[in-house]
Amino acid sequence: MIRGNKVITTVNLGLYENGIDFIERSIESYISAKSNTKEYKYATLFLGIGVELILKSILEKAHPVFLLDNIDSTNIDKTITSSKIIPRLQLVYKEKGHHIQNADKENLEAIRLIRNQIIHKEVIFTELPTKVFANTLNTLDRMVKLFFNKTLSESISNWSVITENEELKQTFFPKNFKGFCIGEYKVPCSTCGLESIVKKKNSEGYTCNYCSTDFDNIEKLLYETDLVQYYIEEEIKSSNGKVIELIPLFQVFKSYQEKDKVINFYIEELEKKGIMFHDCVRCGSADYMHYNKDNGTYHCINCGELDNFEKCPNCNLNSLFSDAEGYDYCYHCQENPNGEHCNLCGDDNNSNLYTVKVDVRDAKRFQKELSYPLEEKRYFQENCCQSCLNKLHSLEEDEAIYIN
Repeated sequence: MIRGNKVITTVNLGLYENGIDFIERSIESYISAKSNTKEYKYATLFLGIGVELILKSILEKAHPVFLLDNIDSTNIDKTITSSKIIPRLQLVYKEKGHHIQNADKENLEAIRLIRNQIIHKEVIFTELPTKVFANTLNTLDRMVKLFFNKTLSESISNWSVITENEELKQTFFPKNFKGFCIGEYKVPCSTCGLESIVKKKNSEGYTCNYCSTDFDNIEKLLYETDLVQYYIEEEIKSSNGKVIELIPLFQVFKSYQEKDKVINFYIEELEKKGIMFHDCVRCGSADYMHYNKDNGTYHCINCGELDNFEKCPNCNLNSLFSDAEGYDYCYHCQENPNGEHCNLCGDDNNSNLYTVKVDVRDAKRFQKELSYPLEEKRYFQENCCQSCLNKLHSLEEDEAIYIN
């Protein structure tokens, strides 16, 4: 619509949509009130207006005539007053079996009185309106479920504010409600965001106690809500580098593939902190063992703390391991501190080395057997291990080299 030089945008909101708009603004004011307590006035005022509009939309759903203050009157401009809405809802929906609980009546009356006081009298808050705000949202949610067969979370765009606020979200759970947990961590619903997941009776699946979303694949839910990542990150923070307790996750993740995904994510998170992983010396699992610098011990994801390490003479850490063949290896120094270094293969697990002088005749054949860099030279003298010496003798038999 254009009037003069001004463009006027037409806004057309129904009763329900208008009510939701006020509630969203109410939630914004409630959060802002943490730094400016005056915002509590707008939070409760907007909430009261939003509630009245949604209750009127419920009457309109039955028939628009029920919005009139006096149904028998010809005055269609005078709509029902706020004090008459609940009794009329009870009367209109009685035959359909929709009954409003007494606790909900009390909550709706409380917010109505606060709204009227703010508009017609003065603003008085002797305490923070947290309880009345939360109870009103909880009651309104039940009304939306009862009369519109949907949850409030489906309509409110800033619903995440509620799920992130402990005071508000707790009102949406029944008393003594215990949702599904991984260890001490509550599992949130990926649809509504509330921690209201429960196991179905006589079934392997799960469902949300609030929005009724079903989850046959609980592993998928844990990834969708980032709980796996959150669990591991929080456990790592509190563990000071020790092996964290992955069993709670493993009780949910039944397949080896899913367990591997959890372990790999755990390893990646620790590697970001500069922690190196090695093959476990006890169970042999690849990249499952790492060093805990806080207490100087090694841990394996499978085995826990390993006690068969000795102090390394080089780094002075309890990181020296002796294998069944008697070779020592320091996982911190990443070498055998007691071994002799072979200059041909680099192996340091040697008790004796042999000094050899080699004249290379067939460089191509020599490089095929040994990785020693010849470059341009054909003659060299090095210390080598028994294994490399055996290879040299074999090459000499084939006349590829000559040993002096």
